[in-house]
Amino acid sequence: MTATVLSFALALLSQVSGSWQIVTSAEGNFTVAMPVKPTLSSSRTINDAGGSFKLNIVGCDTASAAYIASCYQFPTAIARGGEMSYLNVSRDDIVKRYNGRVTSEKQIRLDSSIGRDLTIQAMERGVGVLTIRLRQYIRGKSIHALLVVSAPNRELPDDVGRFFGSFAYGTDKEAQAHASAPPITLAGKALASWGTIVDPYEDSTFKLEGSSLHVTLPAKHKDMSGKGDPIGGPRALRDVEVEGNFVLTVKVVGEFKPDGKSTNPKAVPYNGGGLLVWADSGNYVRLERATIMRGGKLSTYANFEEYEGGGRAGAYSGALGTGTAYLKVERRGGRIMGSVSNDNVTWTQIRPVDVSWPAKVKVGVLVVNSNNAPLSVTFEDFKINGK
Repeated sequence: MTATVLSFALALLSQVSGSWQIVTSAEGNFTVAMPVKPTLSSSRTINDAGGSFKLNIVGCDTASAAYIASCYQFPTAIARGGEMSYLNVSRDDIVKRYNGRVTSEKQIRLDSSIGRDLTIQAMERGVGVLTIRLRQYIRGKSIHALLVVSAPNRELPDDVGRFFGSFAYGTDKEAQAHASAPPITLAGKALASWGTIVDPYEDSTFKLEGSSLHVTLPAKHKDMSGKGDPIGGPRALRDVEVEGNFVLTVKVVGEFKPDGKSTNPKAVPYNGGGLLVWADSGNYVRLERATIMRGGKLSTYANFEEYEGGGRAGAYSGALGTGTAYLKVERRGGRIMGSVSNDNVTWTQIRPVDVSWPAKVKVGVLVVNSNNAPLSVTFEDFKINGK
C-alpha cells in the first residue's frame, strides 16, 4: 500500500513556489500544512490480495523533497492488539520496493492513536539514494500516513518537523488552527557565550554573573509541550561547535517548590530546569531537574522528554534527590542519552532515545513553570565536551 504513495511522490516532478499552505481532505478526514500548494490530489478504491480499501492522497513537491499525506480507509476497524501487524506490512512493503533498510524505528502516539515513526535509506535504480521519513497513525478504520521523500542523494529538509507536527484529525476550525500554528522560532537576544535568549513573551529575566546564568520566570504557564506551542519555556540556545557526537553537562541550582495552584489546567504544578537539544521546532529533547506537587506531596525526579514531528514521542523519568542537581546529555549518532546526579560522582542513566536528526543541532538550557509563583533557576558549569 505505502509503495503506491511513494510512487506518487517520485512522480511529482514540477516545482512550485509559495508559502505554507493549509490543506484539508474531507475524504481522508485530516488537515495538514504543506510548504507549497499541493500538486497532487487523489481519491480512489484499490483492490489487492489483502482486500479492498480506499486511498486518499494529497501531496506537493519542492526542490528538496516530496511531501505526502494519505489516508487508508478499510471496511472494518483495525482490531486492538493487531495494529503493529498492519504497520509492519506497510513498512516491509516500502523496504522491499525500494531496496532499502530501516535506520530508525519507534512507536509513538498522537492523543489516543497508536503510531510509528521510521526513517528508511533506500536505493532507487537510476535515481540515487533516497532518505524516507514515514509517520503512521491508526485510528478506527483508518491508517493515516505522512511521508517525506528526499530528493536523490540529499538529506531531508529541516521543515519535516513542521509538516509532521501540523497534522490533525478532522477538517474543522480547530484542526485548521492547529495546522496554522507557527513553529517555535529562535528569534531572540544574544547573550555572550550562552548564544540566543528566546523569551516569547519577554516577561522572564536573564542575568549573567561570571559564568553562571540566572533565569527567573513569572507566575505563569511556561512550557515546551510541542505542537508549536507559542508559550514555550524561556531558553538559551547556541550552535554545537562540532557536528555529530557531543556531551553536555550543567549544574542546576535553585529552590523547586511548586506548592501553589497549577497555571496549566491540564496538569499539576511543576517546576523544571535543565538541558535542551534542539534539531528544529518540531524535534528536540529536554532533560530537566523536575518537581511536582500531587496530592499535597512534593516529588522530585529527572524528566527526560523527546519530541518528534511536533509532538511528544516519549517521556521517561529517573530517580533524583532534592536540591542541586547535575545533568548530562550525550549524543552518539542517532542515539541521545540522559543521565543525572546529585553529587557529580554517581550518575543514573535514563532510558535513551533514538532520533533521526542532522549532524548540526543547537544546545542549551531551559526553564519551565506551571506553578502560580515565580521560579528562579541558576545554571552553572555549562560545558560542551568538557569545555
